[in-house]
Amino acid sequence: MVAPLVAVRLRSQLSALRSSPWAMVGYILLALMMLPLFCTLTVGLSYLRFLPDARSSLMLTAGAVLVLVWTFGSVLFFAMDDSVSPQRLVLFPLRSRDLLVPLLVSDLLTLPGIFTLLVCCGFVIGWATDPLLTIAGIASTALGLVTGMLSGRILVTSLSHWLAARRSRDLLYVVLLLGLIAISWGGPLLGRGMFNLDLNQETIALVGDAAGWSPMGWAWTLPARSDLAAGRSGAAALRLALALVLLAAMIWVWSRQLDRALTSPLPGAGGGAPTVSSPWLDRLFPVNPAGAIAARNLRYLRRDPRRFASVLVIMATPFFVVFTNMVRDEKLVPEFLWLVAALATWMGGIGALQDTSLDGSALWLHAVSGIRGFEDRLGRLMANSLIYGGTFAMTMALASTLLGAWGVFPFAFGLGLGALIANQGISLLISSFLNGTAPPPGTNPFASTPKGQGAAFLASVLQMIGSVILLLPVAGMVFASYRFPLLGWLFLPVGPVLGLLAALGLISLGGRRLDRTWPEVLKAVTYEK
Repeated sequence: MVAPLVAVRLRSQLSALRSSPWAMVGYILLALMMLPLFCTLTVGLSYLRFLPDARSSLMLTAGAVLVLVWTFGSVLFFAMDDSVSPQRLVLFPLRSRDLLVPLLVSDLLTLPGIFTLLVCCGFVIGWATDPLLTIAGIASTALGLVTGMLSGRILVTSLSHWLAARRSRDLLYVVLLLGLIAISWGGPLLGRGMFNLDLNQETIALVGDAAGWSPMGWAWTLPARSDLAAGRSGAAALRLALALVLLAAMIWVWSRQLDRALTSPLPGAGGGAPTVSSPWLDRLFPVNPAGAIAARNLRYLRRDPRRFASVLVIMATPFFVVFTNMVRDEKLVPEFLWLVAALATWMGGIGALQDTSLDGSALWLHAVSGIRGFEDRLGRLMANSLIYGGTFAMTMALASTLLGAWGVFPFAFGLGLGALIANQGISLLISSFLNGTAPPPGTNPFASTPKGQGAAFLASVLQMIGSVILLLPVAGMVFASYRFPLLGWLFLPVGPVLGLLAALGLISLGGRRLDRTWPEVLKAVTYEK
């Protein structure tokens, strides 16, 4: 079963990439950007062969981290590709023993799996200083890798039934994003605390010993000589036995989960709570197709947690920069508000870039109802300008309070709001010809395809380039406002007007593109498993 299942997964990924050349380019660029990071990790692990005193502790710590990444990263990464999930194989006469090895092998042939194998080569090279250690290093690396993969599979399968309900999936999505924001805020504090630690040999040994006695580190202790050198052969044998017992227990648990999944398909996530009408939204916009699209986008903001969570992330990102510098005890000058404005502008553009792909196959209604492309882009521009303009105003006001930058606020707000509106025009132009795919509402919010990942990444790169080009004239206006202060007050009303004119020109180009390519855009945003 290994070859057929691997072939199915590879063909699914290749067919998704072949359907969109842009997606293939983006996927390749994503892989190339990740490659230096993993090559650095591999070289660093390999270099530990020249540090025999610290090698065991650092290897055990790195191995435990790898198991943790696979365990919790599986929810985000391997749940994204369900082309060979057990629920899709229920119609075939298969049992768990037929799928245990094939599913693990197919996981290794994904992009995260290939990079993990690259890092595992660093573990093996790091231990390869004599024949016995080489054999032990290969065995421990294989054991640790399988442990991490099994733990990830068990976690994903355990959550699958709970995630069958739409409310559970939406709650998990929002909770995870809020958790990422919390980690981003707490990261500077943790980094500062670790920088102040005296990382001597005793500290490294203590951390390594703690990792080696944790369930995540049992599998990586086989080549470590710390126990044997200290005459603790019993401790070394105990940790190896614990690793094997843990592996056997996980194989048994996942076998039972697979048997249950193959005989009890997930129920449909039908049903839902009644919606609440909001007639006041219709009064915010003109009575025309563009106004109807804008009102619909605002309603989706409340009903779709993906849109709501993206607004939270956009609001939190500029504060992360301010908070990081405050933690470092760096003096924050009022001019730092310009950086906050630039970040908020860029993040607002990213939010508008995702707007078309979040519609998914429902975009067919726009394509067949005679709506012109310009009206589609204009409606999205109005809604996103209202949403992200409001968050931009709150972000700038709070940042001005933290920085004591109210003297700079009028200039920064006017130019920043204009740049935000123009940046959304750039995003709506890009999304008229290049879109990723988003899972439909009510399904796994982390699901994706290679085609969707590549196209979304390339669209983000183009949007970032457009943002940089846009900010060049804005930077000139900033310097001019410092030389001639009256210009700064003039930019307060003129900035949004210039941004609106630029956005209207950009969405007119995107609208004409949409009029010619509605079927292609609809195919690009339709999620296909």
